[in-house]
Amino acid sequence: MAITLDSFLEEYPEIQAKISDGFISEELLETYVTRATAKLTTAKWGDCLDEAQGLLVAHWATLKIEATDSDGKGETQITEYEAKDDVRIRYANPSATNSGSNRDTYDRTIYGQQFLELRSQLIMPIGIF
Repeated sequence: MAITLDSFLEEYPEIQAKISDGFISEELLETYVTRATAKLTTAKWGDCLDEAQGLLVAHWATLKIEATDSDGKGETQITEYEAKDDVRIRYANPSATNSGSNRDTYDRTIYGQQFLELRSQLIMPIGIF
C-alpha cells in the first residue's frame, strides 16, 4: 500500500500545521506524495513502505518549510549583510545549501535521518547468515 496526502497529514500533524501558516501548500505536498510513491516501492521496502514514503515526504516538506520565510518568499537561505549607507550585500548561507551529497541532504532533517536509519535496517550484509 502507498501513502496518500490524507494519511500523510494524519501521521504528520506538525506538517499539516505549516499549511495553515502558509509555509507549504497542499498541492506541493501532493506532488511530494506522488514522487515518493513513484520512487519507493514494495519490492524494496516491503512492510516498511508507508513509513519510508512518509519520512521522505516529511523530509522534503521540512526542507521546503525551512527554506521559506514568514512571508512565504523562500529567502531564509540568503543571509544579508548591511553595510554603511544602507548598501546591502546578499550572499548564500553555506550551512543552508546542499554540499551535493545525498547523505548530507538527508542529514539536514530529523525525517531524513530516520529515513536513512530505516533504509540501513533493511539492508542485509552479503555473506552473513
